[in-house]
Amino acid sequence: YRRQVIKGWDQTVPGHNVGSRLVVSIPPEYGYGSRGVPQAGIGGEDTLVFVIDIISTR
Repeated sequence: YRRQVIKGWDQTVPGHNVGSRLVVSIPPEYGYGSRGVPQAGIGGEDTLVFVIDIISTR
């Protein structure tokens, strides 16, 4: 099993309906952890913020 998304998405997106817009703030422990993703400019202490529009589900 390979994780497709960060843990924070798994914990915030389920339960919302198509048409929803979420503003999600994900701390490092639910994002990329203490290592971050340096090649993407994400530090190990960075909080990630996403605006997620749910346009379809499977």
